[in-house]
Amino acid sequence: MFPSVARICLVVLALALALPVPVLARSNRLGVRTGYHLFPSTPYLDRIEALFPERSFNGFARELFFEYVVGEELGLEIATGSYLPREGHSTEQTSTNGGVTQVDVDMNMRVSYFLATAKIFLGGGGRLRPYIGGGVGHYFEKRIMTVTVGSYPDQRIQGGGAYGGHMVAGVDYLPGEWFGVCVEARAATATVEKVNEFDDDFDVGGILIQAGTFFAW
Repeated sequence: MFPSVARICLVVLALALALPVPVLARSNRLGVRTGYHLFPSTPYLDRIEALFPERSFNGFARELFFEYVVGEELGLEIATGSYLPREGHSTEQTSTNGGVTQVDVDMNMRVSYFLATAKIFLGGGGRLRPYIGGGVGHYFEKRIMTVTVGSYPDQRIQGGGAYGGHMVAGVDYLPGEWFGVCVEARAATATVEKVNEFDDDFDVGGILIQAGTFFAW
């Protein structure tokens, strides 16, 4: 079941599709965006950050998007992207009957996603076009943890997927007919449930602030 924010985003999507916009004024946009992503606090993330206290799992993200713009008020976008791999490492010394043994723990975390978003442009059809919107998407996360005791590594691979919702606010600037730049903030939620033996949940959504460029035709 979608969380409440996803239901709100579905309503925004339905309202945007119902707008009486002219179909003759249309354009296609293909572009890329990159920015900085912040995970929301969840039990799983708190546990991981306690294991790697010197490493934040926030970091950069990148995505490719295609947008179909109808008239001056409505944009329909699909995007695929990923958070750049987040890695952590910790080392401990443990005492055994044979002496002291070093234990190394390495974590590699990856998240990819596919999103569909409806945007409502504000302020007419000028070069500077602010917008708001919302949509739904699917996220997939993969975690690789390697525990090395002495010279004996033990690797565990875990992962899962989740549907979620998001809201966006941003602005496009079109200095020319065929080229534009954009800045966008996105808030998302998509919870992968029971990701470990403690039944912790992991929200792979969060806040993403990014900038990009696109070509229009």
